[in-house]
Amino acid sequence: MNVKTLATGVTSVSTQDAVNFTRELGRVQSGIAQVDGMSGTETVLVQGRLDGGFNWVTVATFTADGAKSVMIFPEMRSNVTVRAAGTISVRIGA
Repeated sequence: MNVKTLATGVTSVSTQDAVNFTRELGRVQSGIAQVDGMSGTETVLVQGRLDGGFNWVTVATFTADGAKSVMIFPEMRSNVTVRAAGTISVRIGA
């Protein structure tokens, strides 16, 4: 399984830079997103898009630590939209 980090040590409301999955996961259609470090009131979106000409779409929403099956897009990012006290990390494996 290849694992890519979308965010690590996030302590504020922020949108992380896009991570390109074409090389590592180009033939994979689904994977697992895992979020860790949430303290209970945060919201983390895992988002994807086909390329830079398209808008971001949300493929998973987390309001607590956990893992979910997600569709893999060529570009993906995490978006911390609500934050309390946690130090958030987001990874995707496929």
